[in-house]
Amino acid sequence: MTEKLYYIDAYIKEFDATVVSVEQNEKGYDIVLDKTAFFPEGGGQYSDKGFIDDAEIYDVQETDGIMHHYSKTPINVNKCVHCVIDFDERFDKMQQHTAEHIISGLFHSIYGVENTGFHLGAETVTLDTSRPVTKEELATVERLVNIAIQKNVKVSASFPSQDVLHTLDYRSKLDLKENVRIVDIEGYDSCACCAPHVNTTGEIGLLKFVCAVKHKGGSRITMLAGMRAYDYVNTISCEASAISVMLSAPADEISTEVQKLLNSRDELSYKLSSVGKEMAELIAGSIAPTDKNTVLHYSALDYDALRCLMNLVKEKVGGILVGIVGDEGNYRYILMSERADFADIVKSANSALSGRGGGRAPMASGTFSATEQEIKKYFKNI
Repeated sequence: MTEKLYYIDAYIKEFDATVVSVEQNEKGYDIVLDKTAFFPEGGGQYSDKGFIDDAEIYDVQETDGIMHHYSKTPINVNKCVHCVIDFDERFDKMQQHTAEHIISGLFHSIYGVENTGFHLGAETVTLDTSRPVTKEELATVERLVNIAIQKNVKVSASFPSQDVLHTLDYRSKLDLKENVRIVDIEGYDSCACCAPHVNTTGEIGLLKFVCAVKHKGGSRITMLAGMRAYDYVNTISCEASAISVMLSAPADEISTEVQKLLNSRDELSYKLSSVGKEMAELIAGSIAPTDKNTVLHYSALDYDALRCLMNLVKEKVGGILVGIVGDEGNYRYILMSERADFADIVKSANSALSGRGGGRAPMASGTFSATEQEIKKYFKNI
């Protein structure tokens, strides 16, 4: 079995070890050391990365207590090697994971909500809960976690004996029997966990919830800690400042100003819709009856006004009535016809004009990736 140095000290950045074996497989070279500080994939997070001598390690997996370090570069067996961990990435994961423990401990102790899943990715961190959590609960827990960070509480890890383990109250998703590692954050959480953590909560720096969505009967919370949280808050702050300048409003009042703009937009949309329908009625009166196919395109009309126009003139057109709106080469269409082969008409038009869509007689809708001239020419000749 590989000796796990990260259990001795989670802050080991470099170490020396002996190469026990090297095997080539589909992943490259599987390197086994007598000891390692590389944490493997597990506990909801991806593995550490770094170097063994000049061989870059891109993945680490554990099988039956043996650590497999994967590289594209081979190393000689029995060689004494110098290993370097990408500690910036490791420390970031330690911050995220320790913050998750405090979050889960608080949800458990205050609301009886359990952690049912955790994923620590390179960019996003998610936490799943046993029931949906409210905005108020999220706000409360987020504040309490940041208070715990300010308190700089000690974080400790140990392997209690079986006799001691039975006396402890700790969280665990699995029914563990032996070699149980307990991570304890005094006053906040006690949990069975194999991952490295920071020594004190102050090292987390900052915790921010990004969002929470419904997920499998509970909530999936997206969270950020440390520099990830700082970068996110800084980005949001810069965006808010930019919007504040655009609206000529204080940053803490931009939502009120945006709501005013949305209300104005809705009023304008209603007025434009009314104007569009009035224009459709005027245009309909100017269209003469015909037995030929007819293509209608009026740039001043939106889709709803076009549909209104087509309903007004469909009795005047004995052939296929086509209406298009949009930009050259990217048109939305409405197709009307009482012909028995309507489905074939729609299929052929889509094929000829790079279109998508369909519908039942007497109307179909979709898009044409063609020019206005191509559309008019096609329906003129069929």
